[in-house]
This record gives sequence, C-alpha cells and structure tokens, in this order.
Amino acid sequence: MVKPKMKKSEIREKLAIEANRKRKELGIDRTPDFDIVKALINYKKFTIVIAPLGPNTSGICYKNEHVIVVNMNQTLGRARFTIAHELYHYFYGKKGTDYISPTSYNPSKSIEEYEADIFASYFLAPRDDFFQFIFEEIRKSTKFKLVDILKIEQHFMMSRKSTLIRLKDDGFIGDYEFSMYENGAIMQAKTNGYQDSLYRQWCAEPTTLGYYLNATKSLYEQNLISKSKHDELLIEAFRTDIVFKENGVIND
Repeated sequence: MVKPKMKKSEIREKLAIEANRKRKELGIDRTPDFDIVKALINYKKFTIVIAPLGPNTSGICYKNEHVIVVNMNQTLGRARFTIAHELYHYFYGKKGTDYISPTSYNPSKSIEEYEADIFASYFLAPRDDFFQFIFEEIRKSTKFKLVDILKIEQHFMMSRKSTLIRLKDDGFIGDYEFSMYENGAIMQAKTNGYQDSLYRQWCAEPTTLGYYLNATKSLYEQNLISKSKHDELLIEAFRTDIVFKENGVIND
C-alpha cells in the first residue's frame, strides 16, 4: 500500500485519504455512528461471520472469498475497529492471502498490520471530522478530561483504546493521559450518563450475515441443492434460527 521508506506522517496522510475514499465507495456518509456491518453487506458480495475465535485473534479476512470473520467476544467498539482493520487487508492485501489479526496492540507489529490499524482508525473517524469535533465540541482547555474522552469515543463509536491511541498519535495526549484513562470505561460511561453498550460484548451468539445466506437461498430456489443440503449449509453458518422455529420445529 505505502512506498518503502515513507515517513510515518506520510503513511498516515496517505491512509487518511484512502480511508475516506473507501467510505465513499461503500456509501457511508459523514454519520459518525454508522452501521459498518450493514455497509459491507450492501457492498458487493460480502459475508460477515461472527464467531468465537479465542482470546488471541480479533478477526480474519478471507480475501478471495469476500469473507470477514470477527471475534464475537469483543466489545462493540473493538468489533467495529476489527472490521475496519480487516477491510484494509481486503482492499490492499496481497491476492490469494488470508489474514489473521491478533487481539493485542503492538506498535512494533508488521508494517501491513500497522497500516491496517491506522486505516481502521481513519475509516471510523475521518481525519477532518475528528479534528472538527474536537475543536468545536471539546477543546476548551489545554488538557483532555475524562468527559472529553467519553464524548469522543461515544460520538465515533470507537473503543477506549482506539480512541486513546488516535488522540496520542494526533498529539492531543501523552503517555500520562493514556495510562490515566485506559481502564474503567464501563463505570465511567455509566456515571457520566452514557449507555455502556459500546464497552460490552457486541454479540452473544455466533451468526453469519450477508451474501452467504442469499447464495444459499438462491441455490435452493434454483433446485441446485436439496432442502436438506440447504438446511445443512445454514446450520454450519450458525443460522439455526432460519432452519428451526423457536419451538424447534423445522420451517417449511
């Protein structure tokens, strides 16, 4: 994606432009709390799989199959970042390559993982919108307060860590503020009048959304697969809710 020996500032500049371009390509307007899953489903032939991936994996991108798998045990804010991160691999990764993204943040990670993180941040919070929000709604003093951090992450629907990393990278906070505000997001949100859904597990059950379901339905309607095969494919995709009614009776 970026050229060798580019400065970090140049990398960030290029990725900010690319993230904005991809938002427009996916039909995402300037609404900060947009539905990223819906945007992908409406774009080409994307399939989103939400499943338990273990504690060390946040997401997987199967580039050739147009599939993104997201760890269901992440918070809503983290899951949005993961999807945006995997989008970078989908759009700019090597052809024929699958990408498995680790959960932990590591500044010394590979250049492509670093770029994917920067892209994801700008995809969720475009540079101009981010600065505008800070200077119009937040910046009344020289120091950021907890209420400022909450207001930013709630506005852009970003996780606490993603918000702090972005603020630090943009020069608004330092290591001291980062460590001061890194923990306690749930209680802090509650006591300041916000809902805590952004910091809670975003999906309680595994599921599959998008093109896979449409393709399965189409194959069955064209008599290319049997009813039993149709149901088998849905069950494999964690969609027993389609195959079975609430009382356990198979749908007709």
